[in-house]
Amino acid sequence: MFEFLQSIFRQTPETAGGYDEKLVSLAIERVVDGTDTRLRGMPGYRNKLQPAVINALEYTIELSRTLPRPILFSVDQFRHNEQIRAFFASPERIETFMLQSRALQAYMKRHTPVAPEQIYALLTLTRKERNVLGMEMVGEVFRRDVAQVSVSFANPMLSAVKGKEAKSRFEMKKDVFDYFIELALRDIADARCKQQEERRQRDLLARKRETLIAGDLGMCSLFSGEENKTVDLESARVELDRLEAELQQREIVPFTLDEHLESIIDSLGSAHERLWHESVEVRLNRMGIKAEQDDSSALTLRLDEYCNAAGERIIGIPVQIPFDAVPVRESPLAELDRYLS
Repeated sequence: MFEFLQSIFRQTPETAGGYDEKLVSLAIERVVDGTDTRLRGMPGYRNKLQPAVINALEYTIELSRTLPRPILFSVDQFRHNEQIRAFFASPERIETFMLQSRALQAYMKRHTPVAPEQIYALLTLTRKERNVLGMEMVGEVFRRDVAQVSVSFANPMLSAVKGKEAKSRFEMKKDVFDYFIELALRDIADARCKQQEERRQRDLLARKRETLIAGDLGMCSLFSGEENKTVDLESARVELDRLEAELQQREIVPFTLDEHLESIIDSLGSAHERLWHESVEVRLNRMGIKAEQDDSSALTLRLDEYCNAAGERIIGIPVQIPFDAVPVRESPLAELDRYLS
């Protein structure tokens, strides 16, 4: 369940109908593993799933192409990049953010002292707007209590942290594809159950979904903004095995599995309606207030936002971080040693 489908995104042509049959079969099995493994008992399940799975694969690649080239990201870039200044209030905020990023610090711990010169990752944030009353200058007169829109950026997170851009981009694709699998599982778990046994199976599937999220599957943590939660992959594996064993023991009538299969097909087949890209342009003054088009001093931000059917939106920005520019969190023992010395 937790193995990556690297071959899907690295070795196949990124064109419609160009996928190798064996690799598509691997993608289908990943979908089944992530939803309801009992589908393997149904004759012809692969052929039925194949068009929807290919649709999700192709749309995943299409979405990945909307991401721009990486921007340099470090404390020093606060002085040089207006976009970074709009996202972070000060260089100290950037340093604190990198120190608190579990993904970045885990990468640093694994690769120190042998490390690449650059680190590549996906920086995500959420854009928040609220109506406020402020002041504005009209000619030489200050006007008070003017209706304005304040824009701020919250929940910064780093994901897909790798030493090469190609590897980081692959992780982004994997997260999107796994997100579509998670949505397919959500659709099954949310389906109305007519009998008590079916309600029990719904609960098991819902708990399976929660366990996958706890293991940081796909983009769920990006939309929730909860990157700094504790992730215990081994515990997630054990819990998944336990839930899977219980699911296998539950008796299920054939039409219920048919409904599960159709639900997955509908979910993957409508991937473009569940997650999509929007290019957004925001003009801000130095106070973070939306500015008029004729304000020549305003900063224009061109953002790539990714939206889901629940109304959630995240900004996605690939970043390039010099390895030696990453602050490293010291262990409590190191801090104590420095204090005592």
